Amino acid sequence: MARAKKTKIDEKPQDALADPPLKKQKTEEVMPAVDDVFVSSVSCTNPACVSPFAATLNQTNINANNNKFYKIQLFDDGNGKYYLGTRWGRVGEKGQSKVAPVANLEKGEAEFKKTFKSKTANNWDDRDSFTFKSGKYDLIKVNNEASAENIDEINKKAAGREVKQVETLPCTLDNSTQDVVEMIFSSDMFKDAMAKMDLDVNKLPLGALSQSQVQAGYDALAAIETELRAANPSTNQLERLSSYYFTVIPHSFGRQRPPILNTIEKVQERFDFMAVLSDIEKAQKMKEVKEEVVETKELCKHPTNVLYEGLDADARYNEHDNLGNRKLLWHGTNVAVVAAILKSGLRIMPHSGGRVGKGIYLANMQEKSLVMFLAEAALGKEYHIYQDDSSLTEAPKGYDSVVAMGTRNSDPSEMEKLTIDDKEVMVPLGTEKEEQITSTFYNSEYLIYKESQHRLRYLLVL
Repeated sequence: MARAKKTKIDEKPQDALADPPLKKQKTEEVMPAVDDVFVSSVSCTNPACVSPFAATLNQTNINANNNKFYKIQLFDDGNGKYYLGTRWGRVGEKGQSKVAPVANLEKGEAEFKKTFKSKTANNWDDRDSFTFKSGKYDLIKVNNEASAENIDEINKKAAGREVKQVETLPCTLDNSTQDVVEMIFSSDMFKDAMAKMDLDVNKLPLGALSQSQVQAGYDALAAIETELRAANPSTNQLERLSSYYFTVIPHSFGRQRPPILNTIEKVQERFDFMAVLSDIEKAQKMKEVKEEVVETKELCKHPTNVLYEGLDADARYNEHDNLGNRKLLWHGTNVAVVAAILKSGLRIMPHSGGRVGKGIYLANMQEKSLVMFLAEAALGKEYHIYQDDSSLTEAPKGYDSVVAMGTRNSDPSEMEKLTIDDKEVMVPLGTEKEEQITSTFYNSEYLIYKESQHRLRYLLVL
């Protein structure tokens, strides 16, 4: 495809999570579906959760090897009978459950509130200012409305009407582009990516994690990083803060003890995971509103066409049009973040980092990755380095980019010249050659520290 795209903690360690939490704004509650386990326990014709009495709770305690969930729902069986359903167990497992009939709605609500307070030490009526209590469960805030699992269901929501059959116009994209768009928006692909990060897909259905919950995860990681950079990091604090991170962002570790995030590398890995998770959420939002009814006909645009148009594949950066030394360079990535990249370009994330600091990493030689972008980079004046410098956040004064010179490089004598949009762009096509230099880098890496210095040109899917 060418030229394609932030809960508080009581008893918290000193300086940890010091920023005030974001309070969840009051909004109209959208109820999740009744848990399948509860439905199978009673004879239901049309079960529905009683608003707003549904909660998903989570608790991780690394020292005690606890990594558990607790789910509570008050529901109506469709025949005027009320039940309180609870399910609990190890994250990632079905666990145990109990469904108890309640005499009436008033008693059901009272029992729900009693159970919620016993598990969280918070009052249900005060949940908008929920405060995590050590040794108790945390409330996982989800957007129950954004949990559609497939294109058809999302289409029906976007249409804003009762479910009905509508005829879809044929897809006008070429076959290769259509396949790529469907792949980068695939629910199965997103679920697989989340599972590979040990995230509990059952607790975090696609598109359902609230922004305040995501931010709580980022804040927990930032607190761990702060502790690690202290003169004498406390092992107990690192364990506690790690437990809190895995509480707010449910992970499935089977029966293994959740890990303590006790190195900067481990924390950075989780920051990277959170970035992927955020990008998955962005892609899900793109899917939520993607149906446009052709008013003069009872026809809808093909879903893939609408997704493609939402990517704004041809809108890119022009701020550095006058900057020279342009090269077409590789950027390999996770397929789960491709849609978000196509929407807004390669980004420098708030907690990103690496051997050459906080910037966009590009390469002149292709690496083994399922999905790779070819980006036109306006490098301008290059500053060459031969040792790691993770402190960099911009090119040195007088320079526009940084090149980490590797001992293996693409032969510069074999570059070819292209003209793209009336600008000269060099394309590294040389064979791999050994450089007679001393460097901590194996392959060369090109760093730009302004997002506007690149433009995506091609997407390669293997």
